Amino acid sequence: MNIDGIGKDAEIVTNNKGGKQSKAIGAFHLVDPIFMYGFFEQQYKLALPVIKYMNGEISKDNMTLDILEQVPDALIQIAKTLEEGVRKYPMNNWRLIPEEDHLNHALIHLYAMEKGDTQDDHKGHFLTRIMMAYATKKSFKGSYIDIPKEDDASD
Repeated sequence: MNIDGIGKDAEIVTNNKGGKQSKAIGAFHLVDPIFMYGFFEQQYKLALPVIKYMNGEISKDNMTLDILEQVPDALIQIAKTLEEGVRKYPMNNWRLIPEEDHLNHALIHLYAMEKGDTQDDHKGHFLTRIMMAYATKKSFKGSYIDIPKEDDASD
């Protein structure tokens, strides 16, 4: 089953900072994380850290480590995806895209893997978007992305 709007031929959009990326097929990052549990069976182990992060249960560091521990060749897959991306987008273009967009696209690729979509290397793109989300500064406050540190909590 291939999903419309996903793949190498997806429409390209540009944000107000000049960051270019494939147009998202939806706002997966806005779906309630608890609700999302039921949509991943085959990719559950990769989805769980993202869902826990979105729900405020773990830090971005732990989400990333939990994912990377499951994929021994993650760095190779990320490097290959970045090499493909630099042929399509300007160097470091991804730094112009906010964290929530990277998480949204990571979830889109994870869902495409779950559904058996074969139009792209969805695992490589998922891992790359997780790396990008990890490396991108927080882009807005008041959401699951702005998780307070334990020592910042008031008694």
